[in-house]
Formats: sequence, C-alpha cells, structure tokens
Amino acid sequence: MIINITSDYVETCSNKISYKSSFISKFLGKKNWEIPWKDIKLIKSLPTSQGSKVYYFNTFQGDNFLVPQRVENFEKFLLIVSRNTGIDINEISYISPLWTYKLLTFLSGLMIIGELFAFLN
Repeated sequence: MIINITSDYVETCSNKISYKSSFISKFLGKKNWEIPWKDIKLIKSLPTSQGSKVYYFNTFQGDNFLVPQRVENFEKFLLIVSRNTGIDINEISYISPLWTYKLLTFLSGLMIIGELFAFLN
C-alpha cells in the first residue's frame, strides 16, 4: 500500500483521465476527479491575476475540471489528451516549469533549517 502524502498525480488510460490528490491537498480542499474521455467537450482557458492562463476540461454535462498544468512531461500529457479527445492542444501551455516548484521547495527547506539552527544556538 502506498500512502501519497505530498504529491498529487494524474492517471490516464484508454477510457478516462483521473486526478488523485494527496493527503495534504485533500486537507486543503482539493478533490479527486475522474472524467471519461468521451465526456470532454472542450478545453477552455481563463486568465489568472498574474497574467498567465489556467485551463479547464469542460464536459457535455457542464462540469469543469482544472487541467493539471504542473505535471512532469507536460507535452506528453497534452499529446495523450489530444489523442483521446481530438481537441487541439497547440494553445495550451504550463504555468511554469516543474523544476521551479522543486527549487522553491528546496530553498524553503534550507530556510527552515537555517531558522532552526539559529534558534537552537
């Protein structure tokens, strides 16, 4: 049994796409979701307050699910989406590269260690 504490992940197969949130994400209000490929009508974009765009899977039932943009091999992920839905993915891009989040996590960890070190001395 694998307990996924910090990493959300996406699963795809020939029938559907699933988003699995981690324990921490669930605690913060993110929910798991699953959409059959045949139910995805389009991918719509909305601007963010920082000037980039986020994308949503829009279903024939009128539901919207946030397209995961912080996944490794994002280009491969988009090809899978396009192949299974027939939707043009040329305009879709990621918010920022995944390595930036890893770098920020590493730097935050170093800062916490530095604060603990300063506090204990």
